[in-house]
Formats: sequence, structure tokens, C-alpha cells
Amino acid sequence: MLHAVNHLCACIALLSLIVVLLKFISRRLGLQALDQRLLGIHRPASHLLIVCGVIHGVLSFQYVTKYPPLVYLTGGLCLLALLRICHTCKNQGNKRWLPTHRFWSALALLLLAAHLVCFVHSHMALH
Repeated sequence: MLHAVNHLCACIALLSLIVVLLKFISRRLGLQALDQRLLGIHRPASHLLIVCGVIHGVLSFQYVTKYPPLVYLTGGLCLLALLRICHTCKNQGNKRWLPTHRFWSALALLLLAAHLVCFVHSHMALH
């Protein structure tokens, strides 16, 4: 049962990330109508990403001996970067909030990619 909830939370977090990234992509492609629609769901999708990511992280501790520490390290650092983004967004009055937001977002994305690569590599080695 916990395995299914863990997997579901990981999938929801990944789908939430895709929604969050679509906002960035639509803006870069100049799709104003889509960008405006995504503006309304960017923050809720970000919150869902963090909540499901934290639940996934907590539930993943049951497998702590199954996967290498690097899987947990990259996942944990990714969550910390996501939490830092939340803190940055609270300071939107500051002129430098957007570059800071982008930096932490890029770092979180890089850490997530490393987390997924480490997980898939170690998962394939187990099977």
C-alpha cells in the first residue's frame, strides 16, 4: 500500500513539474494566451509538486538500504532547492527575486534529473 502511495506521489510531483515548466516554455515561445492561463495554475502546481515531493521523500525511506545514497542525496537537495524557491517567491518586492527564482529553479531541475538518472541506473542494476 505504501509503495503505491509513494509511486503515486512521485508521478503527481513529476506531472506538476511538467505543468510548472510549461509556464516557462510558453513564455519563451511567445504564446501569450497559454502563458496567461498557466499563470493561474503555476503556483498551485508548484505547491502540489512540493507536497507530493516531500511525501515521496518520506515514504522512500523504507527503501533506504535498497538504493545508493546518491539517490536520496539528489532527491533531498532537490526538495531543499524547491523550498528555497518558495522562500524567494515571498520576496517578490525585491528587484532580484526573479533571477534568484530562476537560479534555484534551474538547480532544482538539474538535481531532479540527477535523482532520476541515479534511481533508474540503480534500479536497472537491481533487476
